[in-house]
Amino acid sequence: MLLVACIGVPTAAAERAPLISGQYPQQSVETGGYRYQLFVPEAADDTETWPLMIFLHGSGERGDDIDKVKVHGPPKHAELEPGFPFILISPLLPADQDWEVGKLEAILDHALATLPINPDRVYLTGLSRGAHATWRWGRTALSVLPRLHQLPAQAIRRPHASS
Repeated sequence: MLLVACIGVPTAAAERAPLISGQYPQQSVETGGYRYQLFVPEAADDTETWPLMIFLHGSGERGDDIDKVKVHGPPKHAELEPGFPFILISPLLPADQDWEVGKLEAILDHALATLPINPDRVYLTGLSRGAHATWRWGRTALSVLPRLHQLPAQAIRRPHASS
């Protein structure tokens, strides 16, 4: 199951760090929070805002190997395509745990405060356990997520060259 949702969220003003394109592991933004992969498109700079996609992986990628989040879905495509048109955040869920909305919201708040993100173009997607968590996040945070729309999985697939 792959789920994509669009969420609108408020932003907070903060000092922004310089952007470095590519996909790199990041430390958690709070004690006990999730580490994550951050992808910044090669064309991104501070002169314009970008859509944000948050990808929540499934059970098979849980653990302590941050590179495992790049096995499926948007992080895999972003790794292959430097022009992937989103800032992408892919948290890593530790082994034997389930996604906690509060830890995900901390990452989102940090991203909105420190990256050039368009707050009206924040997308949430997940695969398997991650798809289930997108529904839980949307259900428990309706005041933060005023618009929750399911989009077809095909919308984020990388186009294939015709033969």
